[in-house]
Amino acid sequence: MSHYIWEGTKVRLRPVRPSDGERFHRNDLDTQAARLSDQVYWPRSLEGSMQWAEMESQLRPERDQYRLAIETLEGELVGSIKSHTCHPRNGTFQYGVAIFREHWRQGLTKEEFESRQNNCNPMP
Repeated sequence: MSHYIWEGTKVRLRPVRPSDGERFHRNDLDTQAARLSDQVYWPRSLEGSMQWAEMESQLRPERDQYRLAIETLEGELVGSIKSHTCHPRNGTFQYGVAIFREHWRQGLTKEEFESRQNNCNPMP
């Protein structure tokens, strides 16, 4: 069992890497999944996705608002989570989570959410 707070029994959360751009680009081509997780964005080139991943990898948390990649313990990128609208005083936050289609129905979102919820609760 890992004692690392960003790792569970199936997945770990980590910063987005520049090399993740190609995988996020392939996911962007799944319109149905985009509708289910957030919205359908305008088309973006592979180069644009690579630049996006590079920019995301350089970002630092701002008021607890940030995106993390979700990967299996074997190192396979399976999605991402982004926290936003964080209110530490109230102990609340909102989040968006996207799991790539081929990893649906494997219990990854549930474990990732429980890890995020437990580790971001501002109350002791």
